[in-house]
Amino acid sequence: MPVRKFRAIEDVPPAEAGPPGGDSFRAALDLSALCQWLHPWAAPRGVYRNTSIEEAQARRRRWEAQPGCVD
Repeated sequence: MPVRKFRAIEDVPPAEAGPPGGDSFRAALDLSALCQWLHPWAAPRGVYRNTSIEEAQARRRRWEAQPGCVD
């Protein structure tokens, strides 16, 4: 695919959109389900506020030591 340059945003042609929920979206969902089935993992829920980088790293090490975490 060639690279094209435009001087203004108005010169850029609109993107060609496919139908919503098309085949590529369904394939992505199926692939995600397959990956989760082959290698299930769970990330901790929530947002954590850490007072230092050392605290954040310690929290991550504890999380990674649990079974079922992201490799």
